[in-house]
Amino acid sequence: MNYVTYVGDSKRAMDEYTSKIFIGGQSTIVLHNTCEDSLLAAPIILDLVILAELITRIQLKVEGEGKFHSFHPK
Repeated sequence: MNYVTYVGDSKRAMDEYTSKIFIGGQSTIVLHNTCEDSLLAAPIILDLVILAELITRIQLKVEGEGKFHSFHPK
């Protein structure tokens, strides 16, 4: 994401989390975040970095083989 010069506006993000609760009900939590310009992208970038690092740790083992293979392409 490229840096955009500050224009004085704010952006609003809405995150909604839904979970199942007792007797088949649902619980929903909604978060509204008001951010200034490119700050809204920071959580997405952090998630991508964490996911990329996690992929380097994952190893797969094919059934019948004794060797583990890296999930991360080299």
